[in-house]
Amino acid sequence: MLAARLKGLVEEGILQKRPLDGKSYEYSLTEKGLDLQPVLLSLTHWGDKYLPHPAGNRLVFRERVSGEPIAHMSAYSSDGKPLGPREITATPGPGLTD
Repeated sequence: MLAARLKGLVEEGILQKRPLDGKSYEYSLTEKGLDLQPVLLSLTHWGDKYLPHPAGNRLVFRERVSGEPIAHMSAYSSDGKPLGPREITATPGPGLTD
């Protein structure tokens, strides 16, 4: 099961697979994989809010330099104002076809 999932992530360009010693492999994130970080952070924050563990958050994401916890993921306007879910709408873009 794990091998099939890893293969799929490699095929999608999310992970890259490199041989380590001829017997085993190392998997690392590609740029495409790194770009998933906001999605994964948002899902984790959502889970902590709506499916909390009695002992507290399962993971705490921290800034590497300061060690301080990061702010929860949020959407911002082009001028930097935080936006709530009801302040955002989707409109058809040029790639949307009938």
